Amino acid sequence: LEANSRRRSKARFSKQAVQTLEAWWQAHSDKPYPTDEDKLALAKQTDLTMMQVATWFGNRRVRLQKTGMLSAAEIALQSGISRSQANKQLCVRRAKELNDETKHMHGQAAAAFDALA
Repeated sequence: LEANSRRRSKARFSKQAVQTLEAWWQAHSDKPYPTDEDKLALAKQTDLTMMQVATWFGNRRVRLQKTGMLSAAEIALQSGISRSQANKQLCVRRAKELNDETKHMHGQAAAAFDALA
């Protein structure tokens, strides 16, 4: 980073704050989108701002989506796309992951073969 860059340092929430947010997430896993009232209550409980609470939930959904644990229906709802488009995105992502895994395994097998030669 350049010296004049204004990048914020990563905020670390307290263990209690994360536990409170995680508990809400687990209790509402079918629709992990807190209302403004929910965010306000969570902000008061955790000593965070409403924006920090909203960002935490957004980041949580993105992390799950990246790991493929978010369903097509949840992705469609979050992204405003059709369920079939969301399914296609999940399939393409998984195909890329499998391709990367195959390349990695092929590289390991080639290295093992070279080691035997």
